[in-house]
Amino acid sequence: MITTSFIDRSNEFVALVENTESEKYLLTSSNFNELLSDWFEKCEYVPSNDSPVYFAIFKGELIDTSALPTFETLIGYISSRYGYSLAQSYERGKK
Repeated sequence: MITTSFIDRSNEFVALVENTESEKYLLTSSNFNELLSDWFEKCEYVPSNDSPVYFAIFKGELIDTSALPTFETLIGYISSRYGYSLAQSYERGKK
């Protein structure tokens, strides 16, 4: 069986990641700040920090994940490259 799935253009962030049960899933977010809030709060949607990242797209740009092997390194890279403050997101998540 062959299927085609399209990624919604409104998604700012798209990544193929893996959960603790080694199941791969597509994580998408139309707002990167909301994704950061989830990362600092309940982690309902984001994987653990050391989870593998197989590919990622941010704002339409394919990111080379070969040097960013984990979810935590990917988030750090995107935050520093695109000017997102992890400190501010962390403070929001503590409230």
